[in-house]
Amino acid sequence: MNRYALFLLTSAALVLTGVGCNRDEAPDGMSEPETAAVSNEPQTASGTAASSLTLVLDEPDLFLRAERLAVLLRSFDVEQLPEVRRTLEALRIRKSVVDFGLLFQFWAAHAPAGAAAWSLEPGIPFFKFAAVHIAFEAWGAIDPSEALVSVLRANLSDADVQRSAQMALYYGWFSRDRSGLEQYIHSLGAGTARQRVIFAYALSLASADGTQAVTEWAESIPDEPKRFKISVFRQVMNALTWLDMDAAVAWCDVQCDGEWGESLRLSIMRNRMRNRVRNEDSGGAILEWMSRMPREDPKQDEQRRVALRTTFATWVHRDRDAAVDWMEATIARDDAPDWIPILYPRYVIQIAPESPREAMVWAERIEEEDRREAAMILVAQLWRGVDEDAAEAWLEEASLSDEAREKARSPLPDRPGNN
Repeated sequence: MNRYALFLLTSAALVLTGVGCNRDEAPDGMSEPETAAVSNEPQTASGTAASSLTLVLDEPDLFLRAERLAVLLRSFDVEQLPEVRRTLEALRIRKSVVDFGLLFQFWAAHAPAGAAAWSLEPGIPFFKFAAVHIAFEAWGAIDPSEALVSVLRANLSDADVQRSAQMALYYGWFSRDRSGLEQYIHSLGAGTARQRVIFAYALSLASADGTQAVTEWAESIPDEPKRFKISVFRQVMNALTWLDMDAAVAWCDVQCDGEWGESLRLSIMRNRMRNRVRNEDSGGAILEWMSRMPREDPKQDEQRRVALRTTFATWVHRDRDAAVDWMEATIARDDAPDWIPILYPRYVIQIAPESPREAMVWAERIEEEDRREAAMILVAQLWRGVDEDAAEAWLEEASLSDEAREKARSPLPDRPGNN
């Protein structure tokens, strides 16, 4: 996977900042002699460059235009940078990401600080994230320390832009000096900044050397400080789930039940659930995989229960109809898995508003007493709103305490904004 594919992938993930500046005022730490150079009046060579660029960009065929633009830009040097910038900023009608990307890549390669400052300016509606990524990756590969200082000083109020700039900077830094980037990781304290750079390092290492290299790196981290190693394991798993789900599951088989495996399964589950349609994965298959968690002692059993409930709740949140349809089909089977009752509380909540009588059947089968009583009270409250007589008839015979029965007869509290 090349670095541009990596950019597209992580942009979807990082879904790991309006800037107070304009074309005459760059963010702190981003001014360079080159920024002034590109604003000079065109030199003699610029006329030729302008004509050549105009001729190429007038080609209507996108693929042919991209090929010719790449060849032309490869023949340019820094003297043509002012005209390249003017051409890029003048793109209005033909807003091809290919045209923009090639022109901006040239700018970033020759003047990364100036390109970075421009990418962060407000009022750039087209390809902003591509520009931020290209500029900061190029700058990170040339001078990571200056790029780091600048992105930290910039007044970035848009968190997504900030993430994009930092991640791209780390990718560039990795390509230049991976050992230096790793030293920087170790120098950081616990927090979001460290999590982000570990994630970027893991993505870069896996992309460059393969998934085995990144898992071996994680396993080689000293056991102390423990919190740091746990952070590395979590971010490596996050990277694997984006890059290679099979590798993530295989590593989980080795690590998830060990000292460093806390929450790793949930990371895989969330990403499998997020991408299940694209990967032709099913929510039922994901639940079945989660059900294999060990349950040799009470703590493990409770962790398994929580994981299964969380998985089903995540599925309901992402595709409620599919989750409910699967549940209805599964509980109707004679060979339904023995862990299905763990899901009853969430299932009851889903069907109670429309089918309170049926929901009560399943509420009464919930294994945990406190959860069973809470579910029965909720269903009774909903039922009274639909058919008060039927609900009252059930309450008269229900195995509820007097206190619980009284709660069941009280109206549901209004949700905020539902006045």
